[in-house]
Amino acid sequence: MDADLFISVHINSAGNTTARGTEVYYSSNNNKKNSGGLSASKLAQMAYDNVVKAVGSSKRGVKTANFYVIRYTNMPAILI
Repeated sequence: MDADLFISVHINSAGNTTARGTEVYYSSNNNKKNSGGLSASKLAQMAYDNVVKAVGSSKRGVKTANFYVIRYTNMPAILI
């Protein structure tokens, strides 16, 4: 794939009906930078800040995880 970024958008469900908020994940095993020098961790923080501001959701943070969809890419990848 010839892309600069990979962003996977998910809408979670939870058994706890009071669970709310936005969280963004990046893989600590894949903190690659794209040609513009943007790393996955920086992309995750930027996306998180903008989504929380835009929708006013609860802040659940930027986290690392090794989800397959963000770990095995050749570019900065995040899961929102």
